[in-house]
Amino acid sequence: MKLGEVISKAKTVKCKERVLPVLSITMRDGFVLQSDKFKKEIASKDKSSYNVVKRNQLVQSIHIDEGGFAVQTLVDEGIVSPAYRIWDVDTSKVDGEYLSTILRSPRSIAFYKSKLRGSIQRRGKIDDADILGMDIPVPSIPEQYQILDELHLLTGIIDKQKAQLKELDTLAQAIFYDMFGDPESNEKGWECSRLGDLCNSDLGKTLNQAKDTGELRTYLCAINIKWQQIDLSTLKNARFEDDEIERYSVTKGDLLVCEGGDIGRSAIWDKDYDIQYQNALHRLRFNGKVTAQYCLFTLQCLKQRGVLDSKYGKGVTIKHLVKSSLLSIPIPVPPITIQQTFAQKIQSIESQKASINRSIAETQILFDYTMDKYFG
Repeated sequence: MKLGEVISKAKTVKCKERVLPVLSITMRDGFVLQSDKFKKEIASKDKSSYNVVKRNQLVQSIHIDEGGFAVQTLVDEGIVSPAYRIWDVDTSKVDGEYLSTILRSPRSIAFYKSKLRGSIQRRGKIDDADILGMDIPVPSIPEQYQILDELHLLTGIIDKQKAQLKELDTLAQAIFYDMFGDPESNEKGWECSRLGDLCNSDLGKTLNQAKDTGELRTYLCAINIKWQQIDLSTLKNARFEDDEIERYSVTKGDLLVCEGGDIGRSAIWDKDYDIQYQNALHRLRFNGKVTAQYCLFTLQCLKQRGVLDSKYGKGVTIKHLVKSSLLSIPIPVPPITIQQTFAQKIQSIESQKASINRSIAETQILFDYTMDKYFG
């Protein structure tokens, strides 16, 4: 069935002087109240030109290449940006959630990208005729509900598994506080040292992408570093001379700390092979008085309390954790045996997290297969 057989262009209704909730479209959850998502109002103060969207109407956002479609089921009436398009839906033929799922599926996103016009990233346009002419699978309403039930079951499993990961992260932080207390107030009275006295720290290589000499090596940059984990899915390559390979290498046990962006974001390199790194990262190698795991949790605690940004971040609008500031941070130094016990407990938690992550990946494969089976 053509999409144009179940949707039609809606009459534009402006908000004018009415007071209605502002709605946003998210990739994961579809429509959300803007006040809930951003914890503040980001829409312009004058909302008179915003478009009114009624319950069960389909909204098309500007990010069409990311599947920016959603059927509004939150409120009887809300408002959206005037840049969004609104369509009426024939609910006698298609369920709103089912339609949203189709229009946000990988197959549909590939279709939009093939029809986009314009060179500005994330601002390409697509003709209404192309949208309305898109083929979509429309079984009976009971079959649509059955398909949604299958997908809900799988997403529910993934959500529960992700909740387990959060609980384990909370447990790890609780163990840290129980064993060491607050590193800012040092309530347990541990002896303190400057971070610079506990490790050697170096920034990575300043990269020159135009360079055509040297060995092509994979390297880590700030986007690869998450709190307590390293994302290897977006690695890049650059050329390193022979004398740079060892100088800018990351070895198992090194702690990597982000210099900019979300400053202080840290993770330990735990692989048995070395890798290179760029100048957006500090590489910390410890001298035996503290463990990398203990230092990581200490930095995370200071970050959560706002200490890293307020005391050690340099810059007004964009903060940077420069080397001198990083090395000046006072770190409580508990006995190394206690730190090692903590590291063992965290290793046990990380093993559980790894098992859950494998289960999430397996469930995600099944979810993708199900999506492909019905919408591929």
